Amino acid sequence: SLTSIPEGFNPTVGGSLDLRPNCIKPEGWKKSEHENMPVNIPEPFIKWGKGKGDYIYCDGRFSEVISKKGNIWELKDLGKNNRYYLVSDGKGKYAHGETIKEAREDLVFKISNRDKSEYKGLDVDKKFPYEKCIEMYRVITGACSAGTKNFIVSRKIQPQAFTIRCMVKLTKGEYGANAFKAFFNL
Repeated sequence: SLTSIPEGFNPTVGGSLDLRPNCIKPEGWKKSEHENMPVNIPEPFIKWGKGKGDYIYCDGRFSEVISKKGNIWELKDLGKNNRYYLVSDGKGKYAHGETIKEAREDLVFKISNRDKSEYKGLDVDKKFPYEKCIEMYRVITGACSAGTKNFIVSRKIQPQAFTIRCMVKLTKGEYGANAFKAFFNL
């Protein structure tokens, strides 16, 4: 059993972490009925702290706040010196970008009415070019380019052709993954 947290432990696990002991099972609970349940992902925007040392979890990315002006946050990833931006429409939609301009453009993309019709009925076992896979995922889910880029880099995904079925497995638990999976009835 866990009694202490090792020094240097990084609590950002890129999703959720279930620390409940296995011995706690409600009466009548059957593991087989819960194995493929969707993970409860935190709200799309959660903020911790007041003033210096604020943190934000938004669109699957946990970040330290450098500054905030209006609906624009300057952020950095924990343990890194990178800087990027988060913008909001004030109505619960957010987008990341390496620049404020890029974040704003991605927010417009995210809230726009994206035409998904060209992806309807595609063969989920056919391989599609890498660039087409990125385009398809972004159009269907509204994922911003910075978040998509961050996902690709953090997972060390190499440019290659993918099937839609493979993309569903790769993106499980990530921003927009459930919408992408549902779009193809998988």
